[in-house]
Amino acid sequence: MLSTVTALKKATILEALCIIVVAAVLALVIHLVRFGDIPRSMPIDPLKQASKELGISLEIPLEEALDLHKGGRAVFLDARSPVDYNKGHISGALNVPAQDLDAVWYQVEPKLLGDKPIVTYCDGMACSLSKDLAVALIMRGYDNVRVLKDGWTRWLKANGPVEGTQVDSK
Repeated sequence: MLSTVTALKKATILEALCIIVVAAVLALVIHLVRFGDIPRSMPIDPLKQASKELGISLEIPLEEALDLHKGGRAVFLDARSPVDYNKGHISGALNVPAQDLDAVWYQVEPKLLGDKPIVTYCDGMACSLSKDLAVALIMRGYDNVRVLKDGWTRWLKANGPVEGTQVDSK
């Protein structure tokens, strides 16, 4: 009985070693035929990574955003929820919740035709919805996308034109 248990242990160890050797050989073959380097880590901030790849900062200064809006030379996309958008938003902005881009894309895409810059925004310094939306647009082939960081709060403080249920009543 003891020799049977010892033989099973040896067989199990041998099988495990065979699996490890096959996996190592397979990994080596894949590494040799793969084009390009394997990334060592994921980018910390997709917006910074996109900025680096495009060679420009995707964050837009408030003054520039106000100027583009005043001249009607940009499309503004509010990445917040429809509830927040309806309470108040930048005048003329389209509501494109970042997490629902696919659901509203057919309505939004025709309004993004042309060469106007696209400015995405949400609210709060920690809000990443505008960044997420900007990255999603860049991945769809748009290269003139900018992010107005803490956009809604900063826009209100600058007395930029707004519309919505709560701002219209003030």
